[in-house]
Amino acid sequence: MRTTIIESPERFFAYNNGISATAMNVSIESTADGQRLIAASDFQIINGGQTTASLSNTRHKDKSDLNAIFVQMKLTVIEKIPEEDATILIQDISRSSNSQNKVSDADFFSTHPFHIWIERCSQQLYARAIDGSQYDTKWFYERARGQYFQNKCT
Repeated sequence: MRTTIIESPERFFAYNNGISATAMNVSIESTADGQRLIAASDFQIINGGQTTASLSNTRHKDKSDLNAIFVQMKLTVIEKIPEEDATILIQDISRSSNSQNKVSDADFFSTHPFHIWIERCSQQLYARAIDGSQYDTKWFYERARGQYFQNKCT
C-alpha cells in the first residue's frame, strides 16, 4: 500500500478495497455534481484500519502528498433503532466485513492466459470411458477456487 501511495497515488482507488464505516445519523447536501456527505455522528471505521493507518503513516513519515488519493467508503447509516440493537448491529457488520475469504496468490494467477487456455482445452477434450462405462467423460479444470461447485449449481 505504501508503495502505491508514494509511486502511483492515482491508482490507489483501483488497487485498494477502501473502508467500511457506520454512523448513527448523516447530513447530506445536494450539489450540481451529486450528493455530498456534510456530517456524520458516531462515525466508526469497522473495516479498513490498515488502509487508514497506511495513509496516515505515509503522510507523516514520508511527507507524501495525498491530494491524488481517493478512497472508496461503504457507509452504513444506522437510524431509529435502540442503542443496544445498534451496538449489536455494528458488531455484526464488523465481524462479517472482516471475515471474508482470504485471497491467495493462486487466485490472482487464475486469470493468467495459460490457465484460461488449459480450461478451454479441458472443456473440449473427453476422457476415455472406464470400468465398462459406455460414456466418455469430460475433464474439468478448476481455474478459480470454487468454480466447479459454482458450475454445478448453474
